[in-house]
Order: sequence, then C-alpha cells, then structure tokens
Amino acid sequence: MDFDGTIIDVSARHYKVYKIVTKKNVNKNLLSKNRYWEKRRSGMSFVKVIRETHKLSDDSYSERRYAELIEMPRFLNLDRKLKGVKSVLKRLRVHANVVLVTLRHNHKNLIRQLKQLGLDRAFDQVLSDIDGGFDAKKTKQKLIENSPFNSEIKYIVGDTEVDIESGRAAGCITIAVCFGMRQREYLDGFSPDHIIDSISELPDIVGCM
Repeated sequence: MDFDGTIIDVSARHYKVYKIVTKKNVNKNLLSKNRYWEKRRSGMSFVKVIRETHKLSDDSYSERRYAELIEMPRFLNLDRKLKGVKSVLKRLRVHANVVLVTLRHNHKNLIRQLKQLGLDRAFDQVLSDIDGGFDAKKTKQKLIENSPFNSEIKYIVGDTEVDIESGRAAGCITIAVCFGMRQREYLDGFSPDHIIDSISELPDIVGCM
C-alpha cells in the first residue's frame, strides 16, 4: 500500500513547498492551492508545473529544492491522516499482511511521522526508497517484490500511475484511489483493476467481509 495521497492528505505540504521553491524567482501570479492541486492531479509533475506556469527553465534547481524540502519534518507536520484510514487498516490486517511501500527517501522521518499519526503499528512492514532510485516505477516494483510476505493474491493500493504500473509489473491486482495525487480521469488511462473514491471501499474489494 502506498502512503502519500493514499493514507494521508499531503496537499498542504506540497503546496507549501511549491510556494517556497517559486518565491525566489516569482514575484507574483503564484497559483492558489486549489489551482496548483488541480494541475498536479491532472498528471503534471512538480517541475512541469513550475516550468509551464512560471516559465522557469532551470529544472535542476526546482528538482533539487523539491527533494531537499519535501521530506523535512516541519513540512511533514502539515500532513493529515485521511478519515477512517486507521480502522480500514485494522480490518485489513485481520485477513492479510499489510505492507507500506513508499518512494520516500528519508526512512527515519517516515517512521517518525507514522508514530506522530498513530500509524506506527498499522503495518506488518514499512518499505521505503532509502537507496534513492531514479526510476520510480522500477524502484517501487523492486520494493514490492522484496517484501517477505508472499501470497497467491497480492494487491497494490495507490494514487498514481507509478503505483498502477509498478504493481502490475510485480503481479499485483491494482487498486487506484482517486482522492490523492491523481484524479479519476487521469488514472483511468492506466487501466487499474479497480478505482475507488473512498478508502472505506477497500476491505470489500480485497474480501475482508
């Protein structure tokens, strides 16, 4: 199961980082939070939003600053646990192993955040991209495949095209959530096995009756 956008609302954190990265070079016309999030949910990367909206051509600066800031504790504190997610995770663990698979690079800050959100005991295992892989899809696929929990049926739950494609490559049934980083219309294009509008729908799909 993915973390950002799937289990927690990261919109405030991502918007704060956007404002900081653009503040040095943009004096006006900052996007509103809603407008910024609309662009991200339509499939645009952080760097593409910066480039197309503010005509900043130095992608390396934007990428570097984004990476430096996005996992800092003071910004992680802006995240909020999605409503009902804790009870859903509890139901799932009665019937299956629940593994958190995230492309976060700072594992220490990830574990600290899980504790702050009261989710540190919600998973059987927590896997993150501590090696800093450059290919998101291959990195996430490798993380999924490296999980010690093997079963005939495996699911991947996430909010982006990376989750769908990496999960499919790893032999998982793919479940896309359309309340996170990407909207339903965009996710439809990657043909997940299921798309859900609420995390509360998940137990029924995986057979937790």
